[in-house]
Amino acid sequence: MIFFDIDDTLLDHQGAERRGAAQFYHQYRHELPYGKADFLQAWEEASEHFYTKYLTGCLSLQEQRRERIRSFFPELLDVEADERFQDYLDYYEVNWRRFDDVKACLDRWTKAGLSLGVISNGSQQQQQSKLERLEIREFFRYVVTSEAAGVAKPDPHIFAYACNLAKEAVESCFYVGDRLKTDAVASQQAGLTGVWLNRLGKELRETDVIIIRSLDELDKYLTI
Repeated sequence: MIFFDIDDTLLDHQGAERRGAAQFYHQYRHELPYGKADFLQAWEEASEHFYTKYLTGCLSLQEQRRERIRSFFPELLDVEADERFQDYLDYYEVNWRRFDDVKACLDRWTKAGLSLGVISNGSQQQQQSKLERLEIREFFRYVVTSEAAGVAKPDPHIFAYACNLAKEAVESCFYVGDRLKTDAVASQQAGLTGVWLNRLGKELRETDVIIIRSLDELDKYLTI
């Protein structure tokens, strides 16, 4: 059984975020004390900062979205922050694209008889929508989100929840994701075989997880 992360593993999340943030900036530029380049940098930093707070349990998914918006529009009430974040989400979603290696690899592994699933932080509705928009939902028997599991990566319970749902022993499962600690190391500590998909060629740290640069490289670790 192979489980996958979605954002920046199957979906080019960073690209969609940059394009979506640029369109969001265009809509609200008259309310912002930034030029476009500075705003995009500030948005990326705010996204990482508040998402990390969500991962560590300091904020809920909705709270981190509100705080991200309020770092640019501090006067907004909750309902107003929700509405403005939805404006960003609308732009983000129209820019969803899958990576070039995704569909061919999923198709090849499915035809080889491998079972595939997803473990992803986020809302069930949005993550399902991503898979459907990318035209890859059919490949996955199980889609587990932090919303459904009640815990988010890197908590080991989300990996145990997914393996239990799939009726698979944790040691027989792989987990592939783009974040070294949150995905690969966390899943390995939970008993799975952790795989770091290092698409950007980041400097390699000393680690005992499998490291690949593309999904095609996963083949040599699978029994097909």
